[in-house]
Amino acid sequence: MSERNKQQPMPNPNADAVLHPASEFDPNATVTDEDRQKYCRDVTEEVLCGKRAFLGVTGPVAIQIVGGTRPDHRVADLSRGQASALLNDGMDLSDAGRTEEALRYLERVVTAYTHWSNQGDESASLKLGIALFTIGRTLRGAGRFDEASAKFAEALTIYERLQAGALRAAALEETGWVLADQSWILRDCGQFEEALACARRAVETVDGIVEPTDETRLKIVLRWALRCEGKALDRLHRSAEASACYQRAAELRDKAKSTRSEHGGSPGTESLSEGPRSV
Repeated sequence: MSERNKQQPMPNPNADAVLHPASEFDPNATVTDEDRQKYCRDVTEEVLCGKRAFLGVTGPVAIQIVGGTRPDHRVADLSRGQASALLNDGMDLSDAGRTEEALRYLERVVTAYTHWSNQGDESASLKLGIALFTIGRTLRGAGRFDEASAKFAEALTIYERLQAGALRAAALEETGWVLADQSWILRDCGQFEEALACARRAVETVDGIVEPTDETRLKIVLRWALRCEGKALDRLHRSAEASACYQRAAELRDKAKSTRSEHGGSPGTESLSEGPRSV
């Protein structure tokens, strides 16, 4: 046995997740959310680059950090838990403008969720659509509009299929996100009429959800779509109609603040999300 192995304490087998290098062997270690995110990302990067194996000597680290270790929940050493974590990390990297890193994470997620979706798992299909949308949004941010639109189209195909099943409300909500972002692309490309039609379709889709999965989140999607509609109208010099869109979006925002206050929450300053985050 090497000197390193003699001095190294045994891993904690009961840890729910590896949050930081110290907590790999110390169950009482204190870590911050920032520590957790950095360590998870570092380990994930090592796995993706082939520098760390899930089942090697660092197995406890990898297995604990990804969760969901059942063999039937893995695709090429990617578990359900790891796929979900990678999707969220991909979103964060996309928001930070780290395009190539985000795409590398998200393409791995797409491979996994495609496999589970092909087995008839509708929840995996929903997340596949979200991953494709996030790739499209990342490409949109990089000015790669044609590629982004292609990913949006793939996501919409999935959501259209899901609208006939138990996940109809969620699929309609995600459809609203995609159509609003596609409107943004069309507007940036100077296709203002097409952008307006796309944004209005987004608003109509979200407005038509009878039983939303999350009322608050639904209103955020609707506000985003209304803003996209207003932006398109502005470019067409239809100021009065644009103002009506912005006014409705503002009313939804104010109502959300009022609701939070009535329930004891702080009104705060709510920023408008530009993509689905509940993964």
